[in-house]
Amino acid sequence: MIECRFLLVSLHIDAILGEVTIRQRRKKLEEMTQGNGLGDAYTGALARLKAQKGNKSILALKVLMWVLYSERPLRAEELCHALGVEIGSVDLDLENVPTLRAILASCLGLVMVEASSSTVRLVHFYPPRASLKWPNPIP
Repeated sequence: MIECRFLLVSLHIDAILGEVTIRQRRKKLEEMTQGNGLGDAYTGALARLKAQKGNKSILALKVLMWVLYSERPLRAEELCHALGVEIGSVDLDLENVPTLRAILASCLGLVMVEASSSTVRLVHFYPPRASLKWPNPIP
């Protein structure tokens, strides 16, 4: 439970620092004090994730779906290769494989790599899969 609180604080700080002016930051803080805790924090984190420019948001959504829905924890290299596969292609194009650094950066701190096993996982607790409304990241 304590680690969950630290995650909530981290998500809140990211949301506050995402605002540009002091007034906007105070408004965001006021919104948080009337919010739903971790659920609202995840919703805000997903909104920031989807607002990223270029293909970063698509990459991040693909990463989260792979991490959430894979039958077993994926090693970092496996995730990179899975993300490099394009629908309709028969071969893996190594030039299309994202770097682990790009993957982690696009996820804005929601995923991490376990040092001992090199598996990729969400930072901590997350809402049940059924409560998440994932958009289709593939255009």
